[in-house]
Amino acid sequence: MNLVKLFSIVLSVLLFFIGDVFSLSSSEYQCTFNFFNKISNVNQEFYYNSNTLLYDFCNSPLTPMNALVNCDAQNVVNIRATQTNKNLISPSDFQCFSSINTLNIDGFKVSKNFLIGLFPQSLKSISLINGNSSIFDVDIGVGKSITIPVLSTKVYLSGPLNIYFSSLLNVKKFSLITQTLNPKYKINYINDLLETSTSFEYFFAYTHFIPSMNNILMELLQLTLLPGTDSNSFSAFSTYANVTSFSLTSSNSVVYPFPVALASIPIRNIFNVNGEFPFSALPSTLTFFILYLRNNKMGGIIPTSFPSNLFSKDISLYLSDNLLTGQIDETWCSIDFDISNNLIGGQAPSCVVCNYLQPSTSAIFSGNKFTNLDINNLQNCTNLEFNLSYDNVTKSLFLNGNNLGFFTSSFTLDNPKNWAKSIITINEQFQIKKSLTATGPIPKGFNITFPYLPQGPRTFEIIAYNEFIVNN
Repeated sequence: MNLVKLFSIVLSVLLFFIGDVFSLSSSEYQCTFNFFNKISNVNQEFYYNSNTLLYDFCNSPLTPMNALVNCDAQNVVNIRATQTNKNLISPSDFQCFSSINTLNIDGFKVSKNFLIGLFPQSLKSISLINGNSSIFDVDIGVGKSITIPVLSTKVYLSGPLNIYFSSLLNVKKFSLITQTLNPKYKINYINDLLETSTSFEYFFAYTHFIPSMNNILMELLQLTLLPGTDSNSFSAFSTYANVTSFSLTSSNSVVYPFPVALASIPIRNIFNVNGEFPFSALPSTLTFFILYLRNNKMGGIIPTSFPSNLFSKDISLYLSDNLLTGQIDETWCSIDFDISNNLIGGQAPSCVVCNYLQPSTSAIFSGNKFTNLDINNLQNCTNLEFNLSYDNVTKSLFLNGNNLGFFTSSFTLDNPKNWAKSIITINEQFQIKKSLTATGPIPKGFNITFPYLPQGPRTFEIIAYNEFIVNN
């Protein structure tokens, strides 16, 4: 026997054993074959092994964007599939999988009550995109809730869509978006939790109604308001005391039928609508809040100041291109915002004046009626204050003070490439981290230059002594 033939035999044996190690068990193989054969052409998705007379599900598919199977030993753990026919998928199609963890289906068509069906206990996440919203037309009642902890959907609306929170009792991470931001039908979330409660880690939804959060603990809530949102539902914001993080976004050019003025709100209530824009006092439990209402033609008086309890929270208000009026004071310097292209006037606070020549700063204030932001006649900045401290745990410097700017580009450090890896804005502070390539300890003092001051660039030397600072 020559060496070439011997090598060929050895290689064939090795490939046989390697293929056997990574092959599915017969039951898992049959289950996978039946599923893909039901929703598409399996021979167009996966390689066929002419030696084993089996499809190679666990390795690279023919069309990885349409179909992908991840395996662990002899079991399927993840499936990504694209449905190309009109067959209805049912929970029974997956009951034969022993270890499946995630399921992603594009172009789905499912049987009635699919979501509340019996799935393998190992299945923890389902993602369904580009299918009919009738998937949520499920029976409501005791024992009729979705059992999957993570549910993500992208649907086109075939009619008005009502989603009941009682059907989501076991869901911890929920997402629903539509294929368009201007759907023909309305989406409503109905809180029917009268004698029970639930909690969500994450809830992201397109909606025409503000849902009530009674009996719900919410870590992160993100709502996108669609055109035609019912303004009467804004009273439900009074139930948001147990929402930890909240983000609200609207479609551009939506006109709300109320003026925009931040109102005084009772303790433990986030909002008080009464015909006014509903944001001012936030409960102590709320740590993260984003409001994105750009280009909504909203008018009204914004709050002049914010209470000090907001400064420890991650607050962002994006209100550009509206019709807001009023004035702002120094408390606005402690939050993230964009109020450009409104009708806000009066004297801008010194944190703005000192940094207005910095392009990013002027961009979030321009287009208003401030009386002291003429770039040719800005008042000199004479009240810069620095506080520098060193954190032994994070090996970082923390710089804060007054009028230092809204962005890290408001100042420069001497020789930053030698030791500064990054400068991160954290609320009112700038965190300065050491570069991994720098040798030696991070310096406890350096020169800082402000190139955009009204009176021209100025450089200061600042030094940190443990947790204290020499002020200049």
